[in-house]
Amino acid sequence: MTDSLEQPLTRNIEPADDAEAEPVSQGRNLIAVIGIDHYAYWPKLKNAVSDALGVQKLFVEKLGFTALLPPLLNDNATGENIMALITDQLPPLLQADDNLILFFAGHGHTRVSKIGAREIETGYLIPVNARLENWSDKLRTDDFLENVSQLPARHVLLILDACRSGFALSGMSAHRSAVTYEENLIRNISRKVITSARRNEDALDNGPIPAHSLFTGTLIQGLDLRLADLDKNSLVTSFELGLYLQQQVGQASDSKQTPDFGSFNLDDRGELVISLRGDTFDAVNARGLSAMLAHDVPALEPIVAQMKLLAPNAAQTVFLDFRLKFFQNDYDGAIDRVTQLLGMGFAEGILPVTRSDLEEINIKLRYWKPVLQLPATSLPVKMQLLVATGDDNFAPAPTAPFAMGTAFQARNGALARYQIENASPARAHLYFMTITPQGRMIVGPLPEQDDARIDGIAPGASGFGQKFKVKGLPGIVENRILYSPQRVSELLFPATVAARDVNTIAPAALAALQMQPLFYQIVSDVTPVADAMTIRDAFSSLVLDAREPEIDTKIA
Repeated sequence: MTDSLEQPLTRNIEPADDAEAEPVSQGRNLIAVIGIDHYAYWPKLKNAVSDALGVQKLFVEKLGFTALLPPLLNDNATGENIMALITDQLPPLLQADDNLILFFAGHGHTRVSKIGAREIETGYLIPVNARLENWSDKLRTDDFLENVSQLPARHVLLILDACRSGFALSGMSAHRSAVTYEENLIRNISRKVITSARRNEDALDNGPIPAHSLFTGTLIQGLDLRLADLDKNSLVTSFELGLYLQQQVGQASDSKQTPDFGSFNLDDRGELVISLRGDTFDAVNARGLSAMLAHDVPALEPIVAQMKLLAPNAAQTVFLDFRLKFFQNDYDGAIDRVTQLLGMGFAEGILPVTRSDLEEINIKLRYWKPVLQLPATSLPVKMQLLVATGDDNFAPAPTAPFAMGTAFQARNGALARYQIENASPARAHLYFMTITPQGRMIVGPLPEQDDARIDGIAPGASGFGQKFKVKGLPGIVENRILYSPQRVSELLFPATVAARDVNTIAPAALAALQMQPLFYQIVSDVTPVADAMTIRDAFSSLVLDAREPEIDTKIA
């Protein structure tokens, strides 16, 4: 950004070294993103966070990359955390043949020091908490690049969307010769950088593509529409990407910035290549996670079939097959897949559940299988989801169709509860079974009042369910509402996971139970990438009652 608060929003950053392209290696394709809008002392930006999330979404869902760590956004993007990402978090996760794209969107700045007749320019990246006057709060670009260059991956492509980011290329040798796909390009180490603007230029915070800067919007469009594939071979090198961005952004209407690209420390003229073929295992898995979040069984079926062809014994394949079988009411098959996962060794973070989550799911699936197998029916009670509109004021939630039916809609973070009307001639004992998109389950009594939980809701009477917090990623959450004319102790006071045995629910209680599935759709203004760790963290716990602190589903 520029120094004046009155000037249009721009991004001030200093890049590092000339950027060239890298051909596809046999390692993993990985991405890590940083985005800062809400600066504590610098002018706030509007699109840096959506740029970071948009880039990650593109690379994960369409280009087969994996995000090993959650995005580093806004308040979390302190100088300490940014450097910890580079020096502490990424190194133990990277392997020697990996390809890593590191994306930064935010402010950058240049310091000019006079030593005699000479002027020395130094570039800086601006963390969220950096003070305007304190250079010690800022990240010196040279130091940042030095640390990035030492990451233990074969290919690293650094993309900086910030003002004056071309400074990252100062003192580095730029390579502008045509790139060929020789074996040495795959073998050789590469350290490339693409900057959104040259060292004396500001970078626009907005552009023709909504919610994105001119540079990042052009980058996303170039890869999404294959425009950056200059030689039309379905592969884009960092050289091609840098050249495409330089031409398109530099020639854009109202543009006063020219992207640049080159190489930095430890580069050995290798090349990172981005495949646009869209058939990599990671890309298919990302589409599967998105279908799972959306409870889209027709979309998930062919995805799982494709994953079985690509990597039948991969943990990601087995996990999505578990969710598919659960969606298809094949609970024996679901239990078999969970058991298979528990017998496998897999890296933490590649699945949207932890190993302890799987152990819990394994126990709960076996215990609740007779209840899960109840056929769907219309209950003799009327149910309506209400969403808070103010201080304890609730209104009916709107509904919308999704792949498998109709769902209530509620915003992420909203307070909600069910309104209940007992239209049956008997007392209505009601319970809920919430099933999160990644398969975690929590069970308990539905009514809010203690007497209604114990004695049921009288014929013709109405009541409310427990208040709960809508929490998670945009997607579909399934609630199975269970009805019985008599109290079911196993549902009223669910045993802890450790105390459950298989098939201990009394047959008479099961015979009286009826089940109706209800779905609610979490909606949000921000749609983060549906990678495994983000899903795991978003649905790690549920708030059952607004009056109580957050309750871990592990004790349900």
